[in-house]
Amino acid sequence: MTTTIPPRDKINKKYTWNAESVFKSSKEWETEVKSILNEIPNIKKFEGTLGEDPETLIDALKAVDTLMKRVQQVFMYAAFSYSVDTTNQKSAAMYGKASGMYGQIAGAVSFINPELLQIGRPKLDEWMKQNGILAEYRHSIDDLFRQQEHVRSAEVEEILGMLVDSLSGASESTSMLVNADFKFPPAKTSKGTKIDVTQGNFHTALMESPDRTVRKTAFESYMDKHLEFKNTLASNLSASIKSNVFNMRARKHKTSLEASLFNNNIPVDDVLHRRSRKHVHAGTRTRPFHALISDMEKPAVRLFRLFAFRGGGRIQFQPGHDARPSAQNRDG
Repeated sequence: MTTTIPPRDKINKKYTWNAESVFKSSKEWETEVKSILNEIPNIKKFEGTLGEDPETLIDALKAVDTLMKRVQQVFMYAAFSYSVDTTNQKSAAMYGKASGMYGQIAGAVSFINPELLQIGRPKLDEWMKQNGILAEYRHSIDDLFRQQEHVRSAEVEEILGMLVDSLSGASESTSMLVNADFKFPPAKTSKGTKIDVTQGNFHTALMESPDRTVRKTAFESYMDKHLEFKNTLASNLSASIKSNVFNMRARKHKTSLEASLFNNNIPVDDVLHRRSRKHVHAGTRTRPFHALISDMEKPAVRLFRLFAFRGGGRIQFQPGHDARPSAQNRDG
């Protein structure tokens, strides 16, 4: 007996999200994408004029707001359609087109922030006192000046905006690989029933199952498939790290961590990071995780396997080798 997960197109429509409430058809979505791209000249006409008077600035900000709401609707429709079934080539193509559109729009509106900074805080404060509509943007303006030292020239900002899509390539490739191409061997219950393993049910239904056999076989299925493609995944991870480093340097941040947290105004506090690196354990309260990994590479030390079952680390010693008394052989 096998418990299988039905394909997305076989699921009762009442259990799926109502895509028609956003766009009635993919043709309507395509029409909106073209319409949005046709708006780029209407945004670019404001370039170089924002400092003339508060009315011009308001017109520009409102035009960008209106356009970005449409962009978000188009992008999220494509992203959600793709996320529910990453094997659907039509949805994948829509998501790719939406990402490309987003990059073009990001490049088109990139002149806004440099020009606002050029106007200066004193004049903007004066304009906001005089104009209640402009004052509605105070929080955004405050946040922009917080980021001032990391905002580049209009030309550089335009290039960075256009690179958004390209720099996410490694992440998108990994997502396609693990969500669409990976086919996991089934897990088994203690009674021998087979259960499909998917990205959707692994972390919840399977790894939280009260049946230890389900947890163990699901974990082995899931991790073995990742190990099968370890070189590809490592290459994508390396490319993603390089993308983060590029963003750090382009924005003149001190570290990639700072760059990642900065937009959301989260201060960098590495106390937790330092402590976790020092005290991470895997199955024992006395051996640091990295020390255990190093031991695995020493021929003189007996072999063991590491598992990451929910509820705590676990060490399983191979048959024929004595387990250390201090090791806590815990079930997941």
